Amino acid sequence: MHNRFNFKFLKNEEVEVMQLLSTVILYKKKLNIEYKIFLFFKMWFEILPSFGIICVVMAVPHASAYLINNLLVGNMYRRTLLEKDNRRQYLRDRRLTGNPYKVQGLEAIPDE
Repeated sequence: MHNRFNFKFLKNEEVEVMQLLSTVILYKKKLNIEYKIFLFFKMWFEILPSFGIICVVMAVPHASAYLINNLLVGNMYRRTLLEKDNRRQYLRDRRLTGNPYKVQGLEAIPDE
């Protein structure tokens, strides 16, 4: 094994001991990294309960919007009124059919 430490200032016996210790330290670091990789692949499934909780918490507002709209408006969806064209179409459908969520075409306009 290649030793990357420089022990020129020590005596021969001390150099051998220090090289042996450095080899042991490098091998221990390698084992520690391999053990962490083993633990990562061994326990990957422990994230699933947390992931499930977060997904449910993130989905609750979206799902509750359908129920609230059904109670308040009578439909499961709601039309956006952010743009001028969408507001005009909303008012047109409300004027023609009495219900802005019931979209009809030219047949809703009375003939003269």
